[in-house]
Amino acid sequence: MEHRVQELNETKTKLELEVSALFKSKDKVLEEIKQQRAWKTEVQQDKFKLEEKLNSITNLLTSFEQELNNVKNLFNNTKESNVKVIDKFEKEITVLSNKLNSIKELDKDIDILEDQKVNIKASIDDYKSKLSSFDSEIKQRGESMKKREEELEKKEIALQLQIQKNDELNRQLVKKEKDLLIKEKRQRKLLSKK
Repeated sequence: MEHRVQELNETKTKLELEVSALFKSKDKVLEEIKQQRAWKTEVQQDKFKLEEKLNSITNLLTSFEQELNNVKNLFNNTKESNVKVIDKFEKEITVLSNKLNSIKELDKDIDILEDQKVNIKASIDDYKSKLSSFDSEIKQRGESMKKREEELEKKEIALQLQIQKNDELNRQLVKKEKDLLIKEKRQRKLLSKK
């Protein structure tokens, strides 16, 4: 009987260790999700900065376009300074070309960030799915453990009741044995007197 109680206690301890391991696993997944979210925030901030740079470059291009128009007007109005204006115009075209190349590079960076955003979202969805699975498994194991504990408690109560019954039967047996001994002694006395 004590052996059975010990086995029940060992089973309960094993179940508690399994639930503890599951909670640790869940905490690890939550930490990874937290890190992914932080990284996603950084990516969004970088994207916002790139968009601001793109807007400022667009504004620069607009101002360059206005200057080019001014140069064109100046070119048309002033024949004598055509060579200087053309040099200036070529320099500005070079600057504009460099700016356009920078814009193309920024577009590539934005595309890369968009791809990373999609990958991050997929990772987060995957972690959410895993977390949901862990929650479900923990819940199932918790319910299973609760049922086992209830069964153990019922068995322990039944065992205690059986022990009480056995004790009562032992008491009755001892009493009957005493009564029999007393009867035997009386009968011997009676027989010895005859």
